[in-house]
Amino acid sequence: MLAEGEIILLMIEKLVYGGQGLGHHGEQAVFVPRAAPGDELRVRIVRSKRGYAVGEIADIVRPSSLRVSPPCPYYERCGGCQLQHLSYADQLRAKVHQVRETLVRIGGFPDPPVRDILSGVEPFGYRNKAIYHARASGEGRLLLGLVGVRQDEVVDLDHCPLQPDSSNRILARVRTALERAIREGAVDPALFRHVMIRTSEATGQAMVVVVMRQRGFPGKDRLIEELKREEPSIDSCWLNFNPRLDHSTLGPEYERIWGPARLRERLGEMEFEISPEAFFQVNIRQTERLLETVNGYAALTGREIVLDLYSGTGLIAISLAPRCLLAYGIEISRSATLDAIRNAQINGLNNCRFRTGKVERLMRKLLARDFRADASGFPDGMGQGSEAAQEEIRAAELPAGAPVVAVLDPPRGGCPPQVLEGLAKMRVKRVIYVSCNPPTLARDLKLLKKRGYNLIAVQPLDMFPQTYHIECVALLARTW
Repeated sequence: MLAEGEIILLMIEKLVYGGQGLGHHGEQAVFVPRAAPGDELRVRIVRSKRGYAVGEIADIVRPSSLRVSPPCPYYERCGGCQLQHLSYADQLRAKVHQVRETLVRIGGFPDPPVRDILSGVEPFGYRNKAIYHARASGEGRLLLGLVGVRQDEVVDLDHCPLQPDSSNRILARVRTALERAIREGAVDPALFRHVMIRTSEATGQAMVVVVMRQRGFPGKDRLIEELKREEPSIDSCWLNFNPRLDHSTLGPEYERIWGPARLRERLGEMEFEISPEAFFQVNIRQTERLLETVNGYAALTGREIVLDLYSGTGLIAISLAPRCLLAYGIEISRSATLDAIRNAQINGLNNCRFRTGKVERLMRKLLARDFRADASGFPDGMGQGSEAAQEEIRAAELPAGAPVVAVLDPPRGGCPPQVLEGLAKMRVKRVIYVSCNPPTLARDLKLLKKRGYNLIAVQPLDMFPQTYHIECVALLARTW
């Protein structure tokens, strides 16, 4: 077993999910960030466990032919990207391989039907949202940037190449305002927690949220005064207050300083309003391709009920609503549900219903109402239950006699087993699973297979170029 601090010679065999290179020292697997397949490295062991170790590059003895010079000057220290040392084509090849391998190893699919990855339209400058960490330096300055490769540091940035130029210009202006307030002794730099910048590709609008550790902090009026000096470049500015002692970004309380409460964004022919706390995909062009994939897999004829589980601000439900009988979304966040209702209204849709609550709990209610499909995919049981059950169905506004398509877009942790089991109990004929985490996707697809669903196709999309993250859309069909 390797010892922490030990330096070894290591050949990198491949990249694994998470963006790390994998090599073996005897029987022990060694994972190394910023490594490329084919690298011969001297590696310093930083953590060692039974069966595996984690190392860092001490020296590149012989570089891989795949290795390129990262275009970002902060890459070696910054933890925001993991793959800039590879060409974009090699990043894509590695991601497809990781999806296939994960579905085989975790999902138990010997020959998974993985399609060619949909590459990013723009491998840089594609993000419409940035969250920068704020930390006071030892000299009393404010560090504003991303968490470093070493998790205990914040790498001070003057720009991020994943952000559009407009966002980087706003970062500079916000930094200037905060530094003025600090320099004059009005605000303690230790009170700053994060800065979030959101931009709209459709309108060019920009929203800034400055996250503070406490609400009634000294120098608040002066900070607002300094921020207002940058108002011509920032359409909407907020303070957020987050006193929690955890890694959360935003707290529950907001104070709008100026500007509209929401940004407006456009995806194809649809428009969406985005509040400060709303989840919205960060890559607009790839999100359009994701929605095209979901629409293709759904194969709607206008007669279906779409169950959109983990519906967020209604993006998928609203995109499918023009081609289905009813889109029914379930989302745990009340603010996201309100955004979804508003977005359906903006797009003139009256066949969307959104409910707030845990997906597994509301699915139990649907099952209690006898919301099931028969062998041909139609929920005939809805019309044959007790009078009380039929009243519950009518209250849920779910029409009887319609085929059911379910779309899942859960958080990184995937779905609780009872959600997947609920789909089988409902006899939902077609399931579309959107995931940003291949390991939990593979785990959940394995459970759906055990419940009688065939995996028809998996479409990877590179939603987050230069990073290890991979988005996938999987299609499953019921076999009974």
